[in-house]
Amino acid sequence: MPKILIIWTKGEVPGTRYGLSDTGWINADLFKGWMVEHFIQYAVPGRPLLLLLDGHSTNYQPEVIRFARAHNIIMLCLPPHTTHESQPLDCGVFKPLKSKWTAVCHTYFQKHPGKVITRFNFNMLFSQAWLKSLIPSNMIAGFKISGIFPYNPSAISIPTDDTSSDKNDTQPDEQDDDEEELSHGSNGECAMSSSETVLDLPSAEGACELQCAELAHELTPANSLHSGE
Repeated sequence: MPKILIIWTKGEVPGTRYGLSDTGWINADLFKGWMVEHFIQYAVPGRPLLLLLDGHSTNYQPEVIRFARAHNIIMLCLPPHTTHESQPLDCGVFKPLKSKWTAVCHTYFQKHPGKVITRFNFNMLFSQAWLKSLIPSNMIAGFKISGIFPYNPSAISIPTDDTSSDKNDTQPDEQDDDEEELSHGSNGECAMSSSETVLDLPSAEGACELQCAELAHELTPANSLHSGE
């Protein structure tokens, strides 16, 4: 591996794979590599195996579908425009991940005034948020909130003119940095514990999002935020 890539990957989440595309977005080749070289490696041995995916066209290539069929993997496409409600990754993981990442960024800017997050320290910082968010309790909560397991067709409510949808009271957990305890608000929403309080820096989150968008064109971890479950 070139020395510059070793520097970029310092502190990465264990097991991270990298891919590169002309646009910085997932494409057919990257998804095929993820399926054949990564997903199958970490998938549970039990079969048949259900793989829930969004409707992105890169997920449904004849070669990949044949590979999945050969390994007794069922590829199921979630209904379009519903993944914010029906996809366990969105429901149980991304929310605490975003919260933890924001806290990491705030803390970094607080401790290093005038410095920015670059491709050289991104992995080291992002892994802190990842390892605190990608935990079994959050993953399990995602499947329960979306009604996939335990199977619950009423988990996703359809709002009417005079009523709004009520979310399942099971919410993803956010680990406390010191005691690794779970903290929830009075309305069932996840809340950060008092030991995680950071300075209110209004520009920090916007700066993080802008820098991450730029970094996405340089580094594309194949096991990070892809929507496959």
